Amino acid sequence: MSRHVQTNINLTREDHEKLIAMMDAGGYVTKSPFVRWLIRQEFDRRAGGENTAIAKANFVIAEETQAN
Repeated sequence: MSRHVQTNINLTREDHEKLIAMMDAGGYVTKSPFVRWLIRQEFDRRAGGENTAIAKANFVIAEETQAN
C-alpha cells in the first residue's frame, strides 16, 4: 500500500512551463504522478552509479517498502 506525503515546491515560471511541457509529452494529466516518476527516474539513475549513499538509501527504502 502506497502512502503519500504532500510536498510543496516553488518554481520559476520558466521551470513550471518546462514541467507542463514534459507532462504533456509524457501523456500525464496531473503533476503529482509525473513528479513522482521524475524522482524515481533520477533516483534510479543515481543509484546505478558509484554513489554509495544513494545505493544505501535505495536499500533502506526497499526494506521499508517490504516491511509495510
